[in-house]
Amino acid sequence: GVLHGQSPARIAFLKRILEAGPKRGLDPVQGIVETGFPCASKGPDYYLTYCGIMQPAAIPFSLPEGNRYKVDMVDTWEMDISTVQGVFEGQFTVDLPGKPYMAVRLRKVT
Repeated sequence: GVLHGQSPARIAFLKRILEAGPKRGLDPVQGIVETGFPCASKGPDYYLTYCGIMQPAAIPFSLPEGNRYKVDMVDTWEMDISTVQGVFEGQFTVDLPGKPYMAVRLRKVT
């Protein structure tokens, strides 16, 4: 069919996020995000979680000790990605702007 409005740009934004991730795709994972939001990963190297219409002010994560991660907030509505300052490991909380359609991407630091 024919795409209307901002659909082509939003699909292209999502495609760029997925192409920047692991080449072998993502698998569902549980127990990483304590709030129960859906999460996908590729081993301990990459995680992506999506809040949908929910508007949390923060998301607590529980990751294996010994791995360090850069954290990106992905605003899927505004089609913007911003990196959170610092490097995170183990149990930590990512503060969010309390908007719908936010995602959080974690990339392992080597």
